Amino acid sequence: MITKIKDTNVIESVNSQIVLDAIDEGFISDPNVAIDAGHF
Repeated sequence: MITKIKDTNVIESVNSQIVLDAIDEGFISDPNVAIDAGHF
């Protein structure tokens, strides 16, 4: 299952949606966003 997920862009898509939702909700207000993906 991990190989199937790894071979898609689903993690990038979910991450992007989370960031966009956080911006819409006001949790992120700075136009510069850095994401640490060291745990991937």
